[in-house]
Amino acid sequence: MLASGQYSIATDGEGELGYDHFHVYLMDARTGKKVGPLEEIKDTLNTGADAFDAGWSADSREVSITYRVHRHVSVKIRYRVEDRRALRISGPSNVE
Repeated sequence: MLASGQYSIATDGEGELGYDHFHVYLMDARTGKKVGPLEEIKDTLNTGADAFDAGWSADSREVSITYRVHRHVSVKIRYRVEDRRALRISGPSNVE
């Protein structure tokens, strides 16, 4: 779980390797409850929480999530968190 204080990002999946019904979620960091899935995050190479990097703004209103889609290709998606929802600002775009 990667936390900003008010919100956090968590991964969840089923099956032996966690690929079944896999999602990345915006979480309420205080209660630990899911706010909602980040549906734009797809085609991930790995499903472990350590396969994702979240960078939060100081006020927890924006988060950039970077993850690998292929062995040598990472992508980044930026979200604005507003009214307990994550709204995509940009991405996914390749990270050099």
